[in-house]
Amino acid sequence: ANVSTPAHMTVVTRAMPGPVSCRADRAGLESALLNLCINAGHAMPKGGAIQLSAAAVTLDAAAAAPLCVAPGAYAVFAVKDPGVGMSPQTRARAAEPGFTTRKGRGGTGLGLAGAQAFAKAAGGALKLVSKEGRGTTATIYLPLA
Repeated sequence: ANVSTPAHMTVVTRAMPGPVSCRADRAGLESALLNLCINAGHAMPKGGAIQLSAAAVTLDAAAAAPLCVAPGAYAVFAVKDPGVGMSPQTRARAAEPGFTTRKGRGGTGLGLAGAQAFAKAAGGALKLVSKEGRGTTATIYLPLA
């Protein structure tokens, strides 16, 4: 049994046929992905499927600029949920340390902030794409090894 997600949620993984190697601390990556999965679970009060994926991409200058990373090859780890999503105002603040929408319900506001700090320290980025009522995709970009 998976102790990180409730029984009414499932986790679906999608990966490339071969390994994706990146320049980052393994424990840090595991922690960041776990935090993203926990956040996804909180966004799905009625349950559903959290999708985890891993891939390798090459970012040109136009794709790298909004992420504030250098163009080049990156390992991409995405966590997608079909949950409640975030308003543009919430999404703009979501990765701020201590920001939470779960006040009084156990939220510390450190999960996304930690994932973002980890990605930046490794030379990568965290990208959040979300629509209210349509879910969220949190993507970590890390330089390929």
